[in-house]
Amino acid sequence: MPDLTMPPAVARLPRDRRGYPIFATIVQPEDNGGEPDFAVLDPVRVARCVRDRLCGVCGKAIDYWMAFIGGDLCLKSRLFPFAMHPECARYSVRACPHLSNPRAKYRPVPPGTAVMASRLVADRRPSEMFLCIARRYEPVVVRGEFFIKAAPFARVEPFS
Repeated sequence: MPDLTMPPAVARLPRDRRGYPIFATIVQPEDNGGEPDFAVLDPVRVARCVRDRLCGVCGKAIDYWMAFIGGDLCLKSRLFPFAMHPECARYSVRACPHLSNPRAKYRPVPPGTAVMASRLVADRRPSEMFLCIARRYEPVVVRGEFFIKAAPFARVEPFS
């Protein structure tokens, strides 16, 4: 059984009815009939995290090193939706049902949701995922969609 000890910043987050921490970049309960939507990133919250160099998990300022999670295409392109504290990313890899399950599939965005799913993201979780550590990123637009491009990685940690 993996260690699921929460980093202090994650432990301070509000929880859903099941006890899951509600990450900073997802659709929040107040915007979704009282329930968070873990499958949908809120573009306004993501943009704030990118602009202000905040962790996409806990919402707190990122200091020196930052982490990014993605599959092989993210590893090659260095394109990601947001950055995280390394400890928040490592917790997410172990605790998030989608990240910790190699057979996970993305849930379709419900009709009527104000947030569009990215046309550049595959509908299945890659069989191999990576936690990448870098020092910086820059905002970029790819085919009309907003991402951040990580600086060359100082370290890459594969996980399945």
